[in-house]
Amino acid sequence: MFGGGNSIGECTVLELGNNNWFIIDSFIDINSKIPIAQKYLESKGISFDEVKGIIATHWHDDHIQGMAKLLELCQKAEFYTSGAFNHQELEIIISIDKEIQARKKSLSEFRQIISIIKERKSNLNFVDPDRLIEKFKNNGSLIELISLAPSDNAKLRCYHSFKSIINSTDSSNAIIPNPKPNENSIVLLLKIDKLEIVLGGDLEDSSNSKLGWNDVLARKHCPKKTVSLFKIPHHGSQTAYNERVWQCLFSTDPYSVLTPYNKLRNPIPRKSDINNIRKHSTKCYITSNPNTSREVKIDRTAQKVLDRLNISIRSLKREYGQVRFLPDFQNQDWKVKLSGNAMHVDKLY
Repeated sequence: MFGGGNSIGECTVLELGNNNWFIIDSFIDINSKIPIAQKYLESKGISFDEVKGIIATHWHDDHIQGMAKLLELCQKAEFYTSGAFNHQELEIIISIDKEIQARKKSLSEFRQIISIIKERKSNLNFVDPDRLIEKFKNNGSLIELISLAPSDNAKLRCYHSFKSIINSTDSSNAIIPNPKPNENSIVLLLKIDKLEIVLGGDLEDSSNSKLGWNDVLARKHCPKKTVSLFKIPHHGSQTAYNERVWQCLFSTDPYSVLTPYNKLRNPIPRKSDINNIRKHSTKCYITSNPNTSREVKIDRTAQKVLDRLNISIRSLKREYGQVRFLPDFQNQDWKVKLSGNAMHVDKLY
């Protein structure tokens, strides 16, 4: 998993064996200006033809930047996105409203992806709950990738959101889709032999039993106290925390990983968020420190003094971090490797 630094976003690259790779979400390396997944695969000498699937968990800018470029490179990859967007209304919005596209990077990225898919005469795969996305055997181990979200109720609410945008008299100010809460996000269950991983996307919690993590826990494929690794949703924020998730999915102290979101005045995860996580997972890692990647803003008076003294100040370009989890099948455990600015969360606060 990659994320943090001055590059805002997150990306997960899965090596599933038998030359099968999946890319989940995407962001751009601020230094090289290319997608992180592209940079990683090229550094490992992996052919883009080995990428079998690219998944956009949801359509926020910090999760989809550079995804069209990845799809262009990965000629054999299937593209998957949230089933919440499986509505004719979205194509209408994309085709008629250039003003929205200019304001919203995520929609522009989606338009490019649709163009690539149509040119290839391929399919746009919409992920519904309890869908089997991938299944094969690797050296006797069964590999399964299954979706647990978005919920049917989230899909319906997204449809009504699209309808209201089309009917709006000033659609140029619309947001597609309403980003709070992140109820349209895909959540994935990855099974590798007896090891199980839940990739939480950006799915937030909800008091509605038919939305968010309450709906995930009711799914027929939702694991019961068997998950050993958790990609924590929505950067560990309070809005994605549901104590029942930790109680129901994990039998013992699980491994967990998250990425920071540095764009806020008070970045997440915050100290209170980390304290929540520590109650359930002592083996938690983060791709970088959320508090060391923001640009320092200088007020106007101080800037005038600096200009008079011919002094310029530039923020350091901090690298993103990477957390790698390697399966230890013999011990039914995980080996963790950190690089860049990745760290254990105990070093944060």
